Amino acid sequence: MIETPISYTFLSTYKRCRRRAKLQYVDKVMPRDKVDHRPFIVGICADQMFNKWVKQGYEVDWMEKKAEGWFNWFAGKVLVRYRDFDDKDKLIRKLSISVSRLQDAAFAENLPERKIVVQRQDSFTLDGIVFKGKLDMWFPDEKAIWDLKITESKRYLDSFQLHFFAWLLKNSGDETEKLAFFAPLMKAYLKEVDWSLTILHSLEEEVWQLIELIRAEHWEITAKDCWGCPVQRWCEEPPDSYSKVQRTKVGGVRFDL
Repeated sequence: MIETPISYTFLSTYKRCRRRAKLQYVDKVMPRDKVDHRPFIVGICADQMFNKWVKQGYEVDWMEKKAEGWFNWFAGKVLVRYRDFDDKDKLIRKLSISVSRLQDAAFAENLPERKIVVQRQDSFTLDGIVFKGKLDMWFPDEKAIWDLKITESKRYLDSFQLHFFAWLLKNSGDETEKLAFFAPLMKAYLKEVDWSLTILHSLEEEVWQLIELIRAEHWEITAKDCWGCPVQRWCEEPPDSYSKVQRTKVGGVRFDL
């Protein structure tokens, strides 16, 4: 029986390394206060600010004006290991540039005139397993899903993610016709992803293949490169060595914000 809810982040992690998925999402060995948020703090802040900006009516330049304050507020609540004395200022400048480009791209795509739902959460249960996900942007009239990515690298644009979201919506009662990544730091910031019945069937087949492996408790190390893995130091320890404090303290930790 699989008690852990299945999300895109769980499955994508499992595809990279089965052991990491178990440690990170099942055993939850990483204490919240030990997670270094530096690698993704700009993306988290930009995502949060964008949601607030949409809900309050697209005030011009609001995100850029508030960037430093939002960064300091979030950084004061989590662990951030800065690289050097100038690192913090560089990250704040990166956030300011990111939200400025995000605003320009949003206006270019005429978002204020379009019906949009931000941070839509969905879940469904199938064969005793709970599948869940949170969509950055859902356009109900257009039946379109957009995922916001604050990155300049295409390697973070995983089509499996949008395919999983579309499958999630289908099982929640909504059909999807268009999928895209919204990446304002890239020159061509709207990256469309193919979606069809053939892709749907292929996705379902892949998901259930992964589920069967998880049910059979295939948790071996499958990573080709362990550099940067947040749970690496627990990798070779037996499960009984994880403390109860570590297990109970970290529920809800997300590593895809």
